[in-house]
Amino acid sequence: MAEKYPDKPFTRFFGFFRMDTVTLLTPEAHKFVLQTRAYDFTRPSLSAAYKLIIGDGIVFAEGDAHKHQRRLLSPAFSLAKVKSFLPIFVDKTTKVMGQFDELVQAGPVVFKILPYFARLTLDAIAQASFGIDLNSIEDDKSELVLAYESIITAGESTLEFFAFAFLPGWKYIPTPYNLSVRKAHKIFDATTQRIFEEKLVNSDRGGTNDKVTEISKARDILELLAKTEDLTVEQIKNQIMTILFAGHETTAGLISWSLLTLAKHMDVQEQLRAEVRAAFPDGLDQIGNPEQLDSLKYLNNVTRELLRVNPPVITTSRCATKDIVVEGETIYKGTDINISIKGLNYSKKIWGSDADKFDPNRWNGRQADDAYAYLTFLQGPRICLGKQFAELEFKYVLASFVARYKFEEYVENQPIDRKFLVTVMPMDGLPLRVSRAE
Repeated sequence: MAEKYPDKPFTRFFGFFRMDTVTLLTPEAHKFVLQTRAYDFTRPSLSAAYKLIIGDGIVFAEGDAHKHQRRLLSPAFSLAKVKSFLPIFVDKTTKVMGQFDELVQAGPVVFKILPYFARLTLDAIAQASFGIDLNSIEDDKSELVLAYESIITAGESTLEFFAFAFLPGWKYIPTPYNLSVRKAHKIFDATTQRIFEEKLVNSDRGGTNDKVTEISKARDILELLAKTEDLTVEQIKNQIMTILFAGHETTAGLISWSLLTLAKHMDVQEQLRAEVRAAFPDGLDQIGNPEQLDSLKYLNNVTRELLRVNPPVITTSRCATKDIVVEGETIYKGTDINISIKGLNYSKKIWGSDADKFDPNRWNGRQADDAYAYLTFLQGPRICLGKQFAELEFKYVLASFVARYKFEEYVENQPIDRKFLVTVMPMDGLPLRVSRAE
């Protein structure tokens, strides 16, 4: 659509049940919807189903409620707080590399990489948000880990999943699907409740007037939330569910897709490996601070380009709450809006004729002309709160694994099978040929 109508702000089509839908095509149109009039475009009714997986947290809050929750959660994702989580990334990465070492000890091995990075990112975000180690890297059969996996895979049963959005009361019918999801949520909620109560005892909630000082001392996100009286326990549990999913599923998929991209561009992989090894001859587990990573120019270029070509979420939706003129055209109340994240990331009008090509060197001495040309983390008041967390974790994990291992396609022009519900994930666990790099 973008190539056929390069000068149009959006195109119109009919979605499910002939619902009037438009896809935004230009940075200007996206800026209007995501920033200028952000709170006039709300989540569509279909979002009710996604709350089953993501939790009814900040992602689904609207208007003043969203502004309020964002103010409460922002300190948890400040740059200073994110930097304090670096030892967590180091610890989890070291554990998974130990498993890789065993697999490739006798030589190159083809195996599915996604499960390993899914456990790495789950343990990392759980420790950063809960302050506990789920230990899914070494024990992926624990009751809590299985319960969480049951929740985040609930959407794979498509018809039953979407019944949550369109059939009020359906979730109370005791179908095997509903009973399974209900049991998983019960286990997750009970664990969250227990951990929260422990944090509450230690937080002196309501016992101090110096909230800024108390928040700055919080060791993890849950402890930070326990120090505020503005959220109920139920609301905090929903926020944690949202943070867990957003910090686990998206980054696991991003790392896996990125290693496949590097397997298809061995020259980039080799150049990146050389830069990282020169900077960290004794290994990245000896890193002292995130600034050491930021000083690596090629790593920064590769990271930005991988985030551009592999956005974990390729599209999201809004719904117009009133008749609104966008770029000279009227979008009527009730119209569904497609925010085309991957569309802008791949726009030839913005990025040039090679927009669909992976080229880290495009970041040498230039940025996109418009912040809205790069939508991997969205923009405006709903920009991803965990952006800095995700970028640091992704950069550290990527550098560590590329420095130590060689990743190759297991067959030439390896086929790619994707599934998309909230994030884009490989259907086959993404097998690659892995070996120790010489």
